[in-house]
Amino acid sequence: MIETRHQRWAHFIFRSYLHRLFRRNFHSIHLLGEIPEHRKDQPLLLLPNHSSWWDGFFIYLVNEKIFKRPLYLMMLESQLKKYPFFSRVGAFSIDPQHPKSVMASLDYSRKLLNLPATPAPLVCLFPQGELRPNFVRPLGLENGYNWIVSKVTKPLSIFTLGIQIEFLDQQLPEVFFQFEKVATSEILNTVSPNLVENSLGGLLDSIHQEILSGKKGTTVFTGSRSINERWDLFVRTRVRKRGN
Repeated sequence: MIETRHQRWAHFIFRSYLHRLFRRNFHSIHLLGEIPEHRKDQPLLLLPNHSSWWDGFFIYLVNEKIFKRPLYLMMLESQLKKYPFFSRVGAFSIDPQHPKSVMASLDYSRKLLNLPATPAPLVCLFPQGELRPNFVRPLGLENGYNWIVSKVTKPLSIFTLGIQIEFLDQQLPEVFFQFEKVATSEILNTVSPNLVENSLGGLLDSIHQEILSGKKGTTVFTGSRSINERWDLFVRTRVRKRGN
């Protein structure tokens, strides 16, 4: 497997590139609800749904804007071999076709969560294992995270994260995040697939209902103005100049 090799210079380059990429491709990115209570000295296992090519980039942004922890994100080995730069900004690999590789990646995840760092590490796994539309039920979760939780030797927080991209009243799409705390390993040393399935499914349903009701929560990133916004700004500027 390919391990993470964090490099400051790589993060500097990637962060700048990522912000430009988001500004070009999204109108805004929003957080619905509150961030669940968590301790900085406890490692965090994050389990998002996986419905778009952008999801790994979203996790990097979530960590930068909200958690500010050392980030480790599991990525398919075939993709990480093509794009080895990502290992320098937090990615490590898994090869689902080889059971020994899967166990090596799960064990590596366990070791990462046990690292004595402050703030403690954030390890992100996509339990669906592949891209699946948000409306599909069941979500089709793999259970590897459960083995990790049972093997981590320190208190651990486990969050699910719902991610949804929507075209609404803007030219570019908007992105919505919502978190839920599933458990801490102080209470549970295993997390059942049904618990994570219900949590992620509930988050996606909740995001859908919030969007229908017109709620957008807290904006965590502002991207490009839509054509209509640019036109409205142009008109207001002309009117103001004429008034002067």
